[in-house]
Amino acid sequence: MQTFFADFHYWHWLILGFVLVTLEMVIPGVFCLWIGLGAIITGLIAFTFPSLILAWQGVVFAVLAVACTYLGRKMMGKAEPAPQYANLNQRANQYIGNFYNVTTDIINGKGKVKVGDGEWSAKADENIEQGTKVKVIAVEGTLLVVEKSE
Repeated sequence: MQTFFADFHYWHWLILGFVLVTLEMVIPGVFCLWIGLGAIITGLIAFTFPSLILAWQGVVFAVLAVACTYLGRKMMGKAEPAPQYANLNQRANQYIGNFYNVTTDIINGKGKVKVGDGEWSAKADENIEQGTKVKVIAVEGTLLVVEKSE
């Protein structure tokens, strides 16, 4: 065991770095990329300073791994969905502000409205008769919250 660490060379760090970068490609969403970058830089430092002992190489790697991870997170920022995909998987949100006709009387707060070639369940604070034009003001799960249009 002692001889392994005595023979630890810069290329061990480079291999570790490239393995971690490859893992990032296989397992997306992890931060192996930044730790791998720290290992690659440590390998380059160990190549430049061949007399650097393993203990100091470990310290350099630890500092670089933390620094690269921090800088990588700062550089990448918080991912926000592109505006055209903001309502992806929330189809009902696109109906807010639009006007539709009631197809089934809304009584005691529940009924149906015609949207395109289908019907959606609707909810209102007042009773609304069939054929009345309503405006969608909100969405609650799969219910369109509507009010009479003026």
